[in-house]
Amino acid sequence: MCFIIKHSNLDVYMTGLSLLLVFVTSLVITYAIIPIVLRFSHSLQLYDHPDTCTVGDESLTVRGSRRIHTQPMPRLGGIGMVLGFLFSTLIWLSSSPLKSVYFASLIMFCVGMFDDLKPLSAKFRLFVQIGVAILVVGQLDLPILQLYLTKTYFINLPPYLGYPLSVFVIVGAINAINLTDGLDGLAGGVSMIGVMLLSVLYFLVTKDLNLIYFLSLPLLGSLLGFLRYNTHPATIFMGDCGSNWLGMIIGVLLIFALSGASLGREGTELIIKPGTFGVPFLSGILCVALPVLDTAFVMFRRILAGKSPMIADKTHFHHTLLYIGLSHSQSVTAIYFLSFVLGILGLMPIVYPAYNLGVVPILAIGILSAILTLSLQIDENAAERILNFKRNSILKTRYRELYLRVITFLEVFNRYLVYAILSVVPLVAGIPHASLGYASLVGLILVVIASIGREEHNFFQSFVISIASAILLTAINFNKLNVIFLGKIYNIQYLYNAIFILLMISTLLYILLTLRRKHFIVTPTDFLMIALPFCLLAVPEPYQTEFKLNIISLRSLIFFISIRALTRRYHGAFRRVMFMCAIGLGYVFLVSICGLRILY
Repeated sequence: MCFIIKHSNLDVYMTGLSLLLVFVTSLVITYAIIPIVLRFSHSLQLYDHPDTCTVGDESLTVRGSRRIHTQPMPRLGGIGMVLGFLFSTLIWLSSSPLKSVYFASLIMFCVGMFDDLKPLSAKFRLFVQIGVAILVVGQLDLPILQLYLTKTYFINLPPYLGYPLSVFVIVGAINAINLTDGLDGLAGGVSMIGVMLLSVLYFLVTKDLNLIYFLSLPLLGSLLGFLRYNTHPATIFMGDCGSNWLGMIIGVLLIFALSGASLGREGTELIIKPGTFGVPFLSGILCVALPVLDTAFVMFRRILAGKSPMIADKTHFHHTLLYIGLSHSQSVTAIYFLSFVLGILGLMPIVYPAYNLGVVPILAIGILSAILTLSLQIDENAAERILNFKRNSILKTRYRELYLRVITFLEVFNRYLVYAILSVVPLVAGIPHASLGYASLVGLILVVIASIGREEHNFFQSFVISIASAILLTAINFNKLNVIFLGKIYNIQYLYNAIFILLMISTLLYILLTLRRKHFIVTPTDFLMIALPFCLLAVPEPYQTEFKLNIISLRSLIFFISIRALTRRYHGAFRRVMFMCAIGLGYVFLVSICGLRILY
């Protein structure tokens, strides 16, 4: 079904179908090209070789080496990402005003390709990065002239500082993504989370969907297509060609967000318009905080130690997680989760402006800085001492029973809280809007189809759970939650909000306490599903206010993660959740469309 997205500040009228096509085209082309790149890399033996030494007939990994992998790995996955992105933009976005950005990113891709084939010096790479960044900032005329600290407080910057700051942001993003690419799926996954949250933040501030259409959607599609082959155990790396190109695009997205610039129409031509209000600096940084601050802290430590800040080592945050005993996939999952939480904290002051939450990003940056500072003190020797303490610690015997009791309590508490939220639909949904009734019918059909499949936790079933959750929570929240007791009307909205806060806290504790047990496993598919609730924030007025979609999006996110943790642990819970979703969706359809009246 094709629908028109129309907004008073939106100069380009785009159908929902075209938005979807830009994303899907990039995803499919990247997904299809990577196997070709793999065969090409194998035939020409274009590998990223591990750091090894030979002892007799045995090849051993060098202690302290930077690389984690132990087998030669194809390293040109960036080719698939770039081609997927470019084909999508050429097919659907031929009138893009960002062609200079595409061209500059191709320059960075080529430099990275040369670096993959024959390593270039760090000074030469930095020189090219600065030159390309100056080219882009000058061509787009995008200096950051106002640095917003909160919505009302900002610092005016003169042009001789605004232009260098924009260049610095782009160069910083390129190096941050490049240095983050140390574990399977890490750079791609963290970038996907960052781009997704930064795009939502940018739209909430500027109301400009055009930049997301021309930059974010094709980038997200190419990242998702690449992550299919790059998640642990990876079959290909993105290489410097991919990380340089990706950092370039993210850097441009950042300066658009921080400057508040938008894409608008002047006559028949799309142009870049200067913004009146940019994304608050700390909120924007939090969307990509881990790669940015981790790189900054590591470089600062290298400078203090008298080393070159551009020479790679094993002092990054992901190395620390490996040192303290987390596996490869657990380390990536922990960083994914932390990146997402930080991004959500950055969104909070914008999503809930009435609550004056400007201090939240400051606290988040402070806590992350403390964590990164502590992680820099942990090396392989310190980690070994920590692990020995854990193995011999009295905690392992004395408090093991308490630990197991806490986990069991959280499992039971979460399970029945999820069931309670799903069961409450008939009691509080009232008479939902007719559009929710038709949406519920579509959701019910999807639930029935998904329930037929034998394999649980596949892509389609995750998609259906996310859609069904969003529809049911919208139906519940459509009417005011009041109860009449002894002739008086009481608002129970606060009780409903408290339930979701409890669910969020208990699910977070459960995931953290069971991280090593793999009760909750995050995949790229999950992050696509997590993105769906945030798509609700892009729906224009008056639907945004009428259906309270900003609240629904965050509740849907909490609810989906809780359901994922629940169904991962209890296989039978998946069928129960699907059954209860079907009952709730069917009830909403019957009440809103068919006129069924039971409680109202």
